[in-house]
Amino acid sequence: MIEPEVADAVEKFIAEVKWRFAKTMAQWPHWYVMEDWNPDREREFRELVRRIFEHGRDEQWGVGKWERTVRYYCLGDYEYWVMDRTIEETDLINRARIDGKGPADGFEY
Repeated sequence: MIEPEVADAVEKFIAEVKWRFAKTMAQWPHWYVMEDWNPDREREFRELVRRIFEHGRDEQWGVGKWERTVRYYCLGDYEYWVMDRTIEETDLINRARIDGKGPADGFEY
């Protein structure tokens, strides 16, 4: 069970931090945030990472050299994922709109 105050803090973090569009992979519209961009928000960043690992669902993603299993965690209109194998080594969180829309559709983040 996620404590309400922790859940609120994570949702506030998601809403307030600046998510950068992954322009090198524009064919798969998504955004990301790095842990060190918000050093005062480490607790919320870590909690979102924990949620992804503990409450996400595994799916196959990509083709060829990009093919891998990724754990997705859905919240609101977005799904969140990381590419690292452990909570401890994760320093980047990705997110994409569930409907697949991106900047070309008028969505900045």
